[in-house]
Amino acid sequence: MTVSAMRRSTTVALIVLVATTGCNGQGDLPQPSPSGSARVDITAVRQHARQFDVELRPRGAGSQQEFAAATYIVAHLQQAGYVARLEPVPVKNLVESSNVVALPPAAEPAAIVTIPYDEAANGATIGLWLELARALRVSQPDHAVQFVGLGAEAGRDGRLGTRRQIRMLQETQSDVPIVSFDVGTAAQVSASGPAAREMVSLGRRLGIEAVVVELDSDDLWTAGGFAHTHASGPLQPLARLLIEYLSGS
Repeated sequence: MTVSAMRRSTTVALIVLVATTGCNGQGDLPQPSPSGSARVDITAVRQHARQFDVELRPRGAGSQQEFAAATYIVAHLQQAGYVARLEPVPVKNLVESSNVVALPPAAEPAAIVTIPYDEAANGATIGLWLELARALRVSQPDHAVQFVGLGAEAGRDGRLGTRRQIRMLQETQSDVPIVSFDVGTAAQVSASGPAAREMVSLGRRLGIEAVVVELDSDDLWTAGGFAHTHASGPLQPLARLLIEYLSGS
């Protein structure tokens, strides 16, 4: 094992240890209480975005920068009061990525919110995902939403984090619905998948312009047997729509 790999292995062990002892009531570390507003803080989203768009680039699969991004994410999820863990995602010989999993305070997840955190996602998408997790934990301390950051999504082999998460859910025979999103430059919010009409209807009640679009025919989640809804749009209306939608999950 190389020195770099040894350091990475040690850091992973420390992160998982902190998450387990600090949030399961085992050990002396108290469970953190999330702070701040129950609404998404757009300033915080932009601060996170700068980290991923400037400080933590590039984030190739299995790279030190991708691992640094995973470490950053785990720290903020723990600060928001989640039990967070890293799930290994094999990339190739001696190269491994990770999915970052934040377990819901409730016993079983009613929905899973996923985004990539490697180069397949922009910083605003990752930042919004982190803020949704924090804000939902403030507004509903015992909610049933699981948050999963997917590694190794970009590149020639692509979507390795998604494939790994699908396999794990299939092994546990879980049929929990999947919600994904991305912050884009479109003028309005769009939604696709089984819950798209519900999401768009909610958006219109909130005064948010939203439309239903078709889901990608090559969607891996759908091929794996999962109900997958995807939303996309400008940051502020998308943030407002998603926090309202997830609050009802």
